[in-house]
Amino acid sequence: MHSVSRLIVTVVVACAAASLAASALYITAQFLLEPVFYEYPPFRIWSLAFLVQAWLLWSLLGLALSLPVSFTLGLMWHCFAVNAGLRSVIAYWLPGAVSGAAIAAAVLGATGLLSTPSQQLGVGWAALLGGFSGLFAWLIRRPDRDAANPATPAP
Repeated sequence: MHSVSRLIVTVVVACAAASLAASALYITAQFLLEPVFYEYPPFRIWSLAFLVQAWLLWSLLGLALSLPVSFTLGLMWHCFAVNAGLRSVIAYWLPGAVSGAAIAAAVLGATGLLSTPSQQLGVGWAALLGGFSGLFAWLIRRPDRDAANPATPAP
């Protein structure tokens, strides 16, 4: 039971850290790319208070979206990776990024919200969120440092 609770805490902490990091990068990208997306930007309220509120809002949204995916697809991938001997950081980061982008593209495409470049940036945010979730889970768990479990003879 101890290892299950550690795994749950790992997933929650990794999702929270990933949500904060991905949202900070997303807000920064929106800020920097706003002149590219819009000939006449719809808003120019990039105050510090607005940026902090947007970061917290996107972080909470990211946490709400990443937890269910991490508890289902992430833990299934972790079980597969442990059994297959995949212990590198890329074995956790890449599936997270790909699944985040795929899920976001499917959901946003089905709802018709992929029509503008600004909306398409949401797929990049989801890829960052998934990739960071995998990266932080790997950094917390560090499966590359697991000791080999040699077979013991039967008594």
